[in-house]
Amino acid sequence: MIKTMNEFFQHTSATTISEFMAKLYRVQDIMHNTMEMSVGIQAGHDLFMTLVNRSADEDTDLSLVSFKKQVQQRIVPIMERVRLCKHLAARTGAKFVQDDTVILLPAPCETALHLLDYAANIEQKRFKVFVTEQAPSDAGRQAAHFLQSKRIQHRIIGDAVVGYIMDKVDMVVAGCHGVVENGGIINNIGTYQAAVVAQALNKPFYVVAESFKFIRMDPLDQYDISDRRGLPEIVRFRSSTWGDALASHADLEASNPTVDYTPPTYITLLFTDLGVLTPSGVSDELIKLTL
Repeated sequence: MIKTMNEFFQHTSATTISEFMAKLYRVQDIMHNTMEMSVGIQAGHDLFMTLVNRSADEDTDLSLVSFKKQVQQRIVPIMERVRLCKHLAARTGAKFVQDDTVILLPAPCETALHLLDYAANIEQKRFKVFVTEQAPSDAGRQAAHFLQSKRIQHRIIGDAVVGYIMDKVDMVVAGCHGVVENGGIINNIGTYQAAVVAQALNKPFYVVAESFKFIRMDPLDQYDISDRRGLPEIVRFRSSTWGDALASHADLEASNPTVDYTPPTYITLLFTDLGVLTPSGVSDELIKLTL
């Protein structure tokens, strides 16, 4: 998201700062309405807009050329930081992985997979991974292919097997689309149920997250974080048929939610490029990022 906004910033045809700002908000709306993972998009946009607004507030007499130059000077180190974030977060979390550990990877994502790769191939640790299938998508199988390419011992399990297998797990590691203000996370569907089961069986639930995914947002419940399609059909219960017994694969993907919200009470620690954080520490870091 930040890279996309930066490309727009460099190539916009705007001739005044006010016109530029109006177009910038228009770009955000288009991306929010046409792309998945809108929470991550919003987090990146908020960080970018913090830099832009800070430059606009410091000197209202700047020409557009001078304004763009000033913003660019602030964006460059942020872009460098973004490129390093995934690696730094992975290095932070890899310290918690020990030899012979059994890890559950619910709702697999790139950042969590990078942590496992770092632990296995940089720190030379040996462990086993259970990967949830993530039906009806193929995210679980894609994650399994990645783990196989990195020579990490793993096995795919059905989404409904999480409760059954949890007693054999030492830790749960999840990524996220966004970290909200209270320290909770928004991630692929299935993360919340894994966190609930983990807490019930006293298993640590760790989250790997880059700091640019921190977002000023405070959802009240699952239905306060609906994706760009709005509330899924399964919640509204407005099917055109009497039942879903014959629902196709495409129907399942279209009618079911894609993300869920995991409250901070279920999260043990967050592994970030800023270091190891407790959920309660997220709001403090958000304040620092926006000052």
